[in-house]
Amino acid sequence: MNTPSLAFFRNDADERLWKADLEAIPGMISIVTGESPLLSVNKAWGLAPSPQFILLSASFYPDRGVGITTLIRSLFPGTEILLISPASEPFPDIGPLFRDGIVNLVVAPTRLSPKSYCPVESTLSIAVASIAAGRNERMSACLRQGTEVSEFTLTSSSQKETLIGLLEKAVNGKTTEAEFLRQRAALIADEMIENALYGAPRDHQGTRIFRKGELREILPDERIVFRFGFDGENLALEVRDGWGSLRPEDILDHLSKNRARDGIPPTDGGLGLFLIWRFVDHLHVSITPGRETVVRGHVRLARCEDLPEAKGFHITALRDCA
Repeated sequence: MNTPSLAFFRNDADERLWKADLEAIPGMISIVTGESPLLSVNKAWGLAPSPQFILLSASFYPDRGVGITTLIRSLFPGTEILLISPASEPFPDIGPLFRDGIVNLVVAPTRLSPKSYCPVESTLSIAVASIAAGRNERMSACLRQGTEVSEFTLTSSSQKETLIGLLEKAVNGKTTEAEFLRQRAALIADEMIENALYGAPRDHQGTRIFRKGELREILPDERIVFRFGFDGENLALEVRDGWGSLRPEDILDHLSKNRARDGIPPTDGGLGLFLIWRFVDHLHVSITPGRETVVRGHVRLARCEDLPEAKGFHITALRDCA
């Protein structure tokens, strides 16, 4: 039996937006709070005192976000909260989310496009599966069961182009969609690997150790691992570094700052992460401060004109890094 999970919505119309997605998630209990969030959250605790995770509608923001988040945390301490927002609505402000300690966000279409030519899981379903799978299995959760995942440990920055070439070969197909996916994959992988090579390594003062683009060998105590898998419809990529220098508040700041600019953002910090986020369908970042950062991306086969403007992301930290 699946461990129950909870979903809180502000009203019936809010809940209806996500009905099809919720029905595809096993063990989900949906609660409409109406004007009585305290009563509703307490009722939910009686139904599932130890939920696997909690979905919270972005409709509670900005006016009721603090109140319901405080209630949820008091009754369900330690339970991961995933804020969900429909792609048809304005993107939630990142600042209030971080203020309230919400570090998981999914911005997603509330149903699959009728033009989708291959049945795939919804964005929300994949996000939920990745959280349920646990920190080390989140990449595989984006792929069909049994999909082969290739893994490479870097020893030199000179390997980057070779690895990107292997990735492009793995994305087979001669359609326009397949070619577009290869282009996106190459750009995403380039930014991920570059960040691990040059952005992550920092000294005790937080200063970068290496210049971007310089040829370098991987240090004896350093570890950079590149992984990817393609199931014919979904591509998952992951780069793991052994520095853990990226903090949750940095991620939110970079995405918020660069997203607010018109045109191409200047390279004053966080541009690489921002570009990854813009080209993936969903971004996952797992952080062990001072030890490891894992950046993961999920990309679907799609036409250029079908790419959504609003994107979601996951951030998971093993302790409070603020």
